[in-house]
Amino acid sequence: MVDWRHSSLGYALSVQHRLPQYSPKPQTFIDRMEKVLLLGQPGMDKTHLVVTLGIQTIDANSSVSFLTLAMLMSRPIRAR
Repeated sequence: MVDWRHSSLGYALSVQHRLPQYSPKPQTFIDRMEKVLLLGQPGMDKTHLVVTLGIQTIDANSSVSFLTLAMLMSRPIRAR
């Protein structure tokens, strides 16, 4: 079980869904400048989890972009 504390809202979310044994801290994603993609069925608290990661990223003085799949797919794709 992973316990994510939502610092700005003052409550905790416990996630028991199939998470890997090693769950890096949000700072790891920031340091490596990696993207985070969460997939799963509706109601699995993906949005809550990614908002928590985003808040911690902003607290670390980095920027955040939040896109739904619909938003991502509606963007034009540039050829390279």
